[in-house]
Amino acid sequence: MKNLKLLTVVCSLAILAFASCSKGAAGPKGATGATGPAGPDSVLHSAWITLAMSGATFINSAGNTDTAYTDTITASHITQRILDSAVILTYLSITDQNGITNVVNASVYFYSEIFAPGNIYLTSINADYSGFSYRYVIIPGSVLIGNSVLKGYTRAQLQKADYSTVVSALAKSGVQLNN
Repeated sequence: MKNLKLLTVVCSLAILAFASCSKGAAGPKGATGATGPAGPDSVLHSAWITLAMSGATFINSAGNTDTAYTDTITASHITQRILDSAVILTYLSITDQNGITNVVNASVYFYSEIFAPGNIYLTSINADYSGFSYRYVIIPGSVLIGNSVLKGYTRAQLQKADYSTVVSALAKSGVQLNN
């Protein structure tokens, strides 16, 4: 009986001790850590890249002289996985004779854009785009099928969409393309 009374007193003290404890005020907020690298399912984009094309003259099948202008863009984010599943959009910044800058789909201007792991190969016939700015945007397949505002867009729809439409749609998903 003496042990039961002692056990009751000890339990009562323990309950009283736990019940009287309270959480103190929160301490100061710690420093924000550095931003980590983009994950494999993030929309990626290049900075604006100034083109420096080189030209080579050739005789075309009609016997006329043409010049093929080429440039190679180093694009380390373009991997075989990206080529297999992502959409790569490309843009050219063009300033017209009135000083107005327009951003257009690069595929409209280039004779060919070939994407390979680590590189983009550009070729234009009779048009030298040296000095123009070029940008690529990589949208992983998981973003297209995931829970984003781009869900439901087809590859063809995205490739035809103008730059402002893509920038606006990405902004709604929290992705900002810096200018």
